[in-house]
Amino acid sequence: MRNFHITYPICEIVNPNNCDTAIATILVKDPCDFDNSSDSCNVIINIYIYANSDDTNEFLNIQGIERYLENSIEIYNRWGVLVYNVDGYNNDLKSFRGISKGRLTFKQNSKLPEGTHYYLLKYTKSNGSTIERTGYLYITHK
Repeated sequence: MRNFHITYPICEIVNPNNCDTAIATILVKDPCDFDNSSDSCNVIINIYIYANSDDTNEFLNIQGIERYLENSIEIYNRWGVLVYNVDGYNNDLKSFRGISKGRLTFKQNSKLPEGTHYYLLKYTKSNGSTIERTGYLYITHK
């Protein structure tokens, strides 16, 4: 949210020396703040991870997540086992790169197998409403 101030003179037509100054304040809000609907300014989730070290789609890219500092994500394998979770996901230091951080089934810090995994993403908008998104993502090593 940003404020812009515009200052301009107001003068009488018949008496141009009789002037005053007016200040207009314009408040520009993020479009996401205008309603609580779950489809307003949602993030965009790239569901394909190519964990092959070619620097293309190496992590779960969530476009727009930087607008929502209060967020969390959980990632499950096809058997419903939690393999990754973090608060404050940010596409940088806290990003899912197809590596297990879970305690069960897979050794921690090992590559997850190729295939379909599932996510639960939660983020809080500035108006206090919480959005939950669920879906699948696909990991490949090719």
